[in-house]
Amino acid sequence: MGYLAGVGDRAIGMVRGGICYRRGKLVPESFGARVHEPGYSETWSEGVSVFHNPNARHPLPESSILGVAHHTSLDGRIVASLPDFFPVGSNTFIVVPT
Repeated sequence: MGYLAGVGDRAIGMVRGGICYRRGKLVPESFGARVHEPGYSETWSEGVSVFHNPNARHPLPESSILGVAHHTSLDGRIVASLPDFFPVGSNTFIVVPT
């Protein structure tokens, strides 16, 4: 995210890869992206999970925190509401030119 904010050497490349869930899919899949290329974006909320207390006196509406995963209890089961892209793990690799 620092690279996207303009910090660092523009001569290096960065590649991010990992595992993610995509909307409508039950099985996670791998993903990859070149951070140093135009069009790449990454937000602070990627991979953030909010766990809702089913016994809360003042429940937090899902609409109060957008773009994150929301987890709650329904009939004794955990139910998740995920954004379109939800990374569960990733690594960023630095590519140094020779």
